[in-house]
Amino acid sequence: MKARAWQLLVTAILLLFLCSCSATGPDADISIPDAPSPTPTAAQERIPDIGIGVWGDSPETVEALCEYGEWAFVRTPGEFAGYDSILEYYFNDKGLYSGQHWIMGTQSRDEKYLSIKEILTVQYGEPSAEKFLTGDQSEGLPSFEDVLEQNGRAEVFWRIYDGSNSSRSSLLLSMLPDGHVTVLISSLA
Repeated sequence: MKARAWQLLVTAILLLFLCSCSATGPDADISIPDAPSPTPTAAQERIPDIGIGVWGDSPETVEALCEYGEWAFVRTPGEFAGYDSILEYYFNDKGLYSGQHWIMGTQSRDEKYLSIKEILTVQYGEPSAEKFLTGDQSEGLPSFEDVLEQNGRAEVFWRIYDGSNSSRSSLLLSMLPDGHVTVLISSLA
């Protein structure tokens, strides 16, 4: 029954098409007139492939087109404390306000964390704070060893001072349960 209904529907569509074609007559000139070619605006020329970028755009073009909001960032290869990283720059309406290194490398997360912590302690002095948390951050843990045993999270925090002894930036080194080590540097202005 369904096959018969489809046959009738297709036949009806074909008949309608043929009737509309014969209405112009067998000798009618069926040509498509040239469509006017409007001058496209800049917005019409740029149909984004991803975000605001068109494939092939240079980083400078994408950065120039960004209307930075609270969430905007630019990602680039970086380096921190001798480790390769993915560096994300974060912007708001006032400009660059923070950056985060996602540390790369084959070392374990605790090796990277402890190595970077040592380098930062030499450079900036003892940290302002250090905390050890469960993986879901719901409660504190007593030690770094507990973080390792429970696949938790470790964080150490520094304030970075300028020459006038006022705090200009903060630095947060984190060892995450998923294996990542990150360094977040933020403006305090």
